[in-house]
Amino acid sequence: GACYARAYPISIDAAGFAELANSPEAIAEADALLEELGHPQLVLLGVDRLDYTKGLLKRFWAIDAFFAQYPQYRGRFTFVQVAVPTRGDVEAYRSYRELIRETVNDINMRYGSISNAGSPQASRWRPIEFREGRIGMDTLAAYYRMADLALVSSVYDGMNLVAKEYVASQVDEKGVLLVSHMAGAAEELTDALVINPYDLEGVADAIRQAIEMPLEERRERMHRMRTYLETHDIRAWSDECLRDAGILPPDDSPTLE
Repeated sequence: GACYARAYPISIDAAGFAELANSPEAIAEADALLEELGHPQLVLLGVDRLDYTKGLLKRFWAIDAFFAQYPQYRGRFTFVQVAVPTRGDVEAYRSYRELIRETVNDINMRYGSISNAGSPQASRWRPIEFREGRIGMDTLAAYYRMADLALVSSVYDGMNLVAKEYVASQVDEKGVLLVSHMAGAAEELTDALVINPYDLEGVADAIRQAIEMPLEERRERMHRMRTYLETHDIRAWSDECLRDAGILPPDDSPTLE
């Protein structure tokens, strides 16, 4: 018998993420997170496994380039990186994690600042908030909802579901997604800003472009991506696989009525 191969771009439970992001718990958690961060005007989010392929060091170097090029955003803009541990027992990963921590500390030392020092209103600003550890789906949805921008800058990737989870959770439709051209999601979510993770100046410039994008354009782009995800969710993906395998009848079949 003949054999053929097809690509089935995997997806997520888009409605499930939207529901989580809209829950009173997620809204309360997003407020608490902003409070913790000292209420920055803008939050950029990265969520990744602590893995070489995710390009974390290059991402931090791009943030460094951003604050060097656009000093007007110092104190106004915080990059929150959620790093989920992986393979902590492997020596190479331990040293990679150390290198990442050192890089974050170095950037925070150079750009961080304290305002109203000595007064009860004193507040400390750090460009990068690096959060290591596993987080639950509720907290993740709160981060996604809260973030003005999300950065997926993997250097080697499959689909990358973080990009889709962010879009699904953007219930206010005001955020901007920046996605690496090396992630499969870039081909589907065509209203994202596509970046080359090896081009640090280019990433820094895309961040500035995202920040300065008018609200109307941000809403239009996010709305189109959310509409796409609603129809191309995990159920559509599994149905398509089952149809092509002959387990489900074709789309227009009356037997599904």
